[in-house]
Amino acid sequence: MSTNAPIVNAIRRGEAVLLTGAGFSRGLTDHFGDLLPVGQELAKSIWPIAFPDEPFDAATALAMVYEEALRRSQTLLGEQLGRHFNIDRALLPERYVDWYSLPWHRVYTLNIDDSDHAVADRLPDRLQIMSALSSTPGSVDRNKLAVVHVNGVLDEFPNVTFSPWEFAGRTAAQDSWYQEFVTDISTRPTVVIGSVLDESPLWHYMQLRGSRGSGRELRPKSWLVTPKIDPGRRAMLQRLNFEHQAEIEQAFFERAIAPHVDDLKASQRGSTDTLGPLLAVDQQLRSAGKGSADFLLGAAPTWGDVADGFAATFAFDNELLKTTRSLTTGVIAVTGSAGSGKSTSLMRTAAALASEGLTVVWLDRETESSISHMRSEIARLNPDVVFVDDLDRFAGDADHLLRSLMQASDDVVIVASVRSARFTQLRYAERLNLEAHLRQERLTDEDAEALISALSRSNRLGALLNLSHSEQLRKLTERDDRQLLVSLIEATSGQRFHDRVADECRSLTDAELSIYGLVCTSMWADNRVLSKQDVLFATTRTFDSNSALNALLRLEESRLVLGDASGYRARHRVVAESSIDYFREEGLLEHWLTDLIFLCASHYTVGSARQTRYGRLLIRLINHRNLKRLVVDTPTIQRLYGQVEQWLTKDPHYWLQRGSFETDYGDFGAAENFLRQARALSEDDALVDTAWSMLLLKRSVDSPTSPSAQADVNVAIAILKGVMLDPQRNVPHTFAVFLSLGLRWLRSAPIARQEKLALKEDLLKFARIGSARFATNPEVRDNADAAERWLATNFV
Repeated sequence: MSTNAPIVNAIRRGEAVLLTGAGFSRGLTDHFGDLLPVGQELAKSIWPIAFPDEPFDAATALAMVYEEALRRSQTLLGEQLGRHFNIDRALLPERYVDWYSLPWHRVYTLNIDDSDHAVADRLPDRLQIMSALSSTPGSVDRNKLAVVHVNGVLDEFPNVTFSPWEFAGRTAAQDSWYQEFVTDISTRPTVVIGSVLDESPLWHYMQLRGSRGSGRELRPKSWLVTPKIDPGRRAMLQRLNFEHQAEIEQAFFERAIAPHVDDLKASQRGSTDTLGPLLAVDQQLRSAGKGSADFLLGAAPTWGDVADGFAATFAFDNELLKTTRSLTTGVIAVTGSAGSGKSTSLMRTAAALASEGLTVVWLDRETESSISHMRSEIARLNPDVVFVDDLDRFAGDADHLLRSLMQASDDVVIVASVRSARFTQLRYAERLNLEAHLRQERLTDEDAEALISALSRSNRLGALLNLSHSEQLRKLTERDDRQLLVSLIEATSGQRFHDRVADECRSLTDAELSIYGLVCTSMWADNRVLSKQDVLFATTRTFDSNSALNALLRLEESRLVLGDASGYRARHRVVAESSIDYFREEGLLEHWLTDLIFLCASHYTVGSARQTRYGRLLIRLINHRNLKRLVVDTPTIQRLYGQVEQWLTKDPHYWLQRGSFETDYGDFGAAENFLRQARALSEDDALVDTAWSMLLLKRSVDSPTSPSAQADVNVAIAILKGVMLDPQRNVPHTFAVFLSLGLRWLRSAPIARQEKLALKEDLLKFARIGSARFATNPEVRDNADAAERWLATNFV
């Protein structure tokens, strides 16, 4: 095999990162025909600005010369940098265009010259040139190659820097590009184009890979291209899993890259996009890996488990298959408690129908697609049956989703599973036009027989092994709820379910505990997987990269965390939720929530959060009611909001949630400050205006005789009425706030009868409008019914 093959293959797969130092720009010339200065050459050029009366001292670091020149004359320094780093585009060597034409995952550069802009002129729509000083990873266009200027770009002078990121300072500020950079060079093959031995920033960045530690070397092989290095740095390279290529940039390109340029250009750059929204079940079964007996110990089902028979067939499966076959169109809802086997039954039924030759598709849990895109895919594929697991992840949009899918095809059956509690809470029985509602509630005796048979075939009886058959049946069915997952784990382990999960959590320490906590918290919030990049990005705020990679590997080997091409998850959502209960009791959630919020805040764009996976997860993580349910303790939540402020300070939704938390559970004064922030950042936002009005009304209801109460109520009601009467702005929550707090004010406030009569008429009016406009919304209906009942039975 050629010695170049590992480098070329890494680039071809779209996995490699390119990091360029001063040596990469050595072949460029400025408009005066001079080569771009490197290291001490630049220090010597700006020395007269910094120390005009002293001879050049080669021992003085470039960063110190730069800082002194900037202090003495910003104008002269800016002119000198512009002279050096605006390149002559007519003399741009063709190989630089080739460098940027390769399918890199990403390019990082320590340089501030504009050579990438020159290349961009030759490669329209190929590059996205970014500054780490004025952007975040969330603004990366996944259809372009991001070129990230670590030290800023020339146009940002004087904010550019010639010194490395100071580790302590960057960590304290939690710079998102810093963390992204560490994650990229720790998890991806990296090609570093260096230059001279005194290029200290470059060595600083390379060391961010962290030490190997005592674990296995899991950081991918990487390469440093520089003419020569001293023995100390050669030893450092080995510790960092770097291989030295003793060449200058041009020689390396001509030897290792040029012979493969055309082939590499034809390769497609790696994408982080998920698969399409609809997965063909027959293809999933054909391509599935082998099933695992871990399914019988509480792991979420895979297509391999279904295909290999690890998933035992239950009486409910036959009922679902029969019902689905009987329909030519319509929606079937399957409800059951968490861990009752809904996903397994849906997968088994989908497999059976696919084997009969029907076109069966599965809505991918990880899809980023919009409902309109899903509808167009249904129209294109024209399936016979569509399966949607965890329909409640779409919450109030579920009815819109199902209507859209049904409208896309005349003869499609949709089978959707929902947790029983969420089915009731979201009033799906009323909101969804169902042809059938099947309840998967308890293990039957026949189901228990099938389970024992499957456990025995797979050698997974565990604590049941030495029991008689009748005792085995009793163990599986002794729980009153006969819930599948819990019954399985308790019967085979001989422990109570929550005690077993708590023991697993207690066995973890350091990076393993942190990663498992992150994965469980993400599943609790969104039931979504985390990619390896996600896990490393969040975890390496605390642990070095190789330790984190080894911890992730150990969690996989112990089967506490399951990984596949889409990412990492706990073995079942119910296990994740039980783990969250343990972590809450131990006071561990705050740190992991902070890590996850930092991950999301670094990878989304304010104003478009709902269009990305990170944005949607962030919305759930900072939602004030979700946090109250998850964390419970008010001071802890207040501290958490404070910790993440530095990353979300420009996001009105963050201030909305923080202010709403104080309105509901904390301090009205703090709520006012935070909601004013939200209003300043997002004018005419219906949710923000509603939250502001809610604060004014709550404060007035709590202190109806305060001097400002009546004025605050008048302002709040005027705002709410304006929102409710505007069909472009109103939302269900606005009606609920007006009806609930307006009624409370009417019942308790010391106001004149005429004012009470006017408020009564408004309450009746908007109860009618809200009920008609949001007929299936439980919050509006409950508050409208309550207002109408009270007003009908009480004299005003």
